[in-house]
Amino acid sequence: MSCEHAVVVVVGTLFIKGNLNGRSIRLKSQHDIVMPVRMASGALALLEGHDYINLETFKKDGRSVVTPVWFMVDGQNVIVVTTSDTGKAKRTKNNAAVRIMPSGFSGEPKGDWIKGSARFANPDEMKKAFELRGKKYGSGEGLASSLSSYSESGRPVAIIITPD
Repeated sequence: MSCEHAVVVVVGTLFIKGNLNGRSIRLKSQHDIVMPVRMASGALALLEGHDYINLETFKKDGRSVVTPVWFMVDGQNVIVVTTSDTGKAKRTKNNAAVRIMPSGFSGEPKGDWIKGSARFANPDEMKKAFELRGKKYGSGEGLASSLSSYSESGRPVAIIITPD
């Protein structure tokens, strides 16, 4: 993944404990702190700071259906977790062409469309998708998992979208 660096200046007391470039660090400061922050570049940079995307999938007759969904970015891919019996999963199975754009909870557009192709995750990718979803959405992930378990016939699937 190619990245650009931005500079962030934090003013006030800052406590940091973690890992920076493979080295353990601890820092307490009451001064301005300047540190690099990795940001995605290219098309996926448009998704930074958003919790939802509109996922546009296509019916067999070519008509599009737009659905607001949670998403995660992994490298140069976008991941959407759903169940196999949803319309978006069925449409993706029949047509890998998709478009995505940052959106609000109700699907209100927050950016430009990004064209891509979609495929279903293998078991290892599914595990990673659930881990990423838990990291990004925290406790809300449990609610989404609980709600999706009410599906009669659907099993969890992850749709991996690669921008064109």
